[in-house]
Amino acid sequence: MARLIVKHHGQEIANLKLEFGTEYVAGRAADAQIRLKEERGISRQHLKFYERDGHWVCESLSKFLLIQQGSQSMEVLELTATCSFTLPPYEFHFDPEQQPEAAPESEQPLKNLPVFVQPRIGGPAGGPAAPINSNLPSAHPQTTHVPEDTAVRGNSEATVAGVTTLVPYIRISYPNTADDEVLKLEGNLWVAGRERDCEIMVDSPHISRKHFELARTKEGFFVTDLGSSNGTKVNGQRIPSHEPTKVESGDEIAVMNIRMNFEIRDNQFANRLDSLPVPAFDPMLAAPPMEWYPPPQQMAMPMVYPQEMGEDLPALRDWKNIRPRHIKKVSWKKHKVRILLVALLPLVLWGALKNDKPKELPRDPASSTTSISYENLKAEQKGVVKDSFHLARNLYVQGKYALCLTELAKVHEIIPQFENSKELQSFCEQGLELVRRQEDLDRKEREKVFIEQQISGYAENCKQKLTVTATIDETRQCLADAIVLAPEHPLVLEMIHSAQMREQERKSLQEMKAVENAKMEKGMAHYNRALKIYKNGKLAASITEFERFLRTEYPKVAEKKEDARRQVASIRQELKAKVEALVAQCKQFGEKNKYREAYSACSKAVEEDPGNEGARNYRDKLTADLRREMKVIYEDSVLEESLGNVDSAKEKWKKIMSHDIDSGEYFQKAKSKIQKYGGGF
Repeated sequence: MARLIVKHHGQEIANLKLEFGTEYVAGRAADAQIRLKEERGISRQHLKFYERDGHWVCESLSKFLLIQQGSQSMEVLELTATCSFTLPPYEFHFDPEQQPEAAPESEQPLKNLPVFVQPRIGGPAGGPAAPINSNLPSAHPQTTHVPEDTAVRGNSEATVAGVTTLVPYIRISYPNTADDEVLKLEGNLWVAGRERDCEIMVDSPHISRKHFELARTKEGFFVTDLGSSNGTKVNGQRIPSHEPTKVESGDEIAVMNIRMNFEIRDNQFANRLDSLPVPAFDPMLAAPPMEWYPPPQQMAMPMVYPQEMGEDLPALRDWKNIRPRHIKKVSWKKHKVRILLVALLPLVLWGALKNDKPKELPRDPASSTTSISYENLKAEQKGVVKDSFHLARNLYVQGKYALCLTELAKVHEIIPQFENSKELQSFCEQGLELVRRQEDLDRKEREKVFIEQQISGYAENCKQKLTVTATIDETRQCLADAIVLAPEHPLVLEMIHSAQMREQERKSLQEMKAVENAKMEKGMAHYNRALKIYKNGKLAASITEFERFLRTEYPKVAEKKEDARRQVASIRQELKAKVEALVAQCKQFGEKNKYREAYSACSKAVEEDPGNEGARNYRDKLTADLRREMKVIYEDSVLEESLGNVDSAKEKWKKIMSHDIDSGEYFQKAKSKIQKYGGGF
């Protein structure tokens, strides 16, 4: 049973026994038997250890950071004896403690072997490339006895040529904002609209509740306007309602000022990038600057590189033996029948068509180059192809993807494919896409910062310009430029809210002031009413009204209340003097038996001062004396009436009416007798 020790920066992180019949995977994946940390260039499944022909084999599943043993980089390492190898920054120590006997060849299962060996680009952690043995062949020696059914063994995350999973996305761009909304479309039918249940929900008043429909069919993707009010445009052209219109990746769907970019992406793109070593995309971690020569112009003589260039240009040297991973080793023995049929096919066609001479069709330059091989090129063309390809590799490592594609275009104008130029072109295109996306994000971030600065400047200017009495309309007019840029910006909302609060406060103060003025006017009217009663001579009533005015809370009438207090004191003295005079007059008339006049004076005194008991008691005494006297006179008149002396009785009745009070009992009786017998009083 063999033992494997793994160290990270000299510190042991794994020590395990390898059991035959079990495969071990080392990488960043959570299910890896040998878990490696996330370091630059380490893939999720990077190394695989398995048993073959009675001994252990270590195979690299990554196509970039390969196994390092001494000065060599290799894809497959046979562990036949105690050895050490590295996968920077990891060290692996293998010790075959016990080797089982090899099984007969007939019983050994066939193992999948790698098709080719790809040298490592760059050294550990982005440093210079480790020197490679110049005797290393382009293909691994063990591929000599590869079985015919050999399949490529590599990282399962890598994208296989010609097999992609396309996923539609839609990017929604709103006006006056730098933030775009990107939606991944899952399924086959999506409705865009303002309603919440729409698969593509667009928050804009210009969008109908159900605006347009996007569908995936066998023929591609189609957009259909659902009879919306504002219509739908594809690449600036308005499409008819309820008629499907085909859209391609990169097309723009627009509704008024809302822009939606339809994109179709490869969902394996992120996995493919994840398997790449970081230095391949990081110019700061790439190989040190190297000398390079521009490609010859106008098919000039091929350039001659110095002998030592292979040592000075590790990136160029390491790419010599690279070829696409999906090209397998051809088995002539297995495919000889097919090869013979293909070779005879042109002869058969020539024999069938030699008598027919149809018009010669114009040749397609692109198709005419498909049969060109590098060996058939002229020396000048070979020089251009090599120079442009080597320069493209270096530009890719340096992160200059646009220039890389330019150089590869020169290569493909001459030959359809040179080494792994197509794969390099794919990587450059993906890298360029990443750069463009990052530039787009940076541009939007700069726009966002610029808009933020503009809004801050507008807000600060308005704060200095506007006063506390500024209205909402004045505030909005001052912030008009900022509102156009971002109507929902916090600074804009804060200033408008402050103006609203100030205006509401002013309205509240005005309402309170109006209520206060109304109360003041009511108090002044109350004071004037009491003063009028006093002027009419109703002293007691005026005192009562002035006291009611003093008890009622009226604002801003402090001076009038002070006047009211003085008026009450003065009226009380005046009332007292008047009542005393009336009581004295009442007593004088009473002493002279002028009951009617005395009663009138006492009644006036009681009327002016209802609480004056002296005047009230004296009036009651006068009333009782008057009643007794009037009773005697009335009884005499009744006696005269009974004797028939009606005239004498009338005289007595008239005397009662002249001396008695109008409300007296005998005044009413005498009045009734006179009316009975006729005769006025």
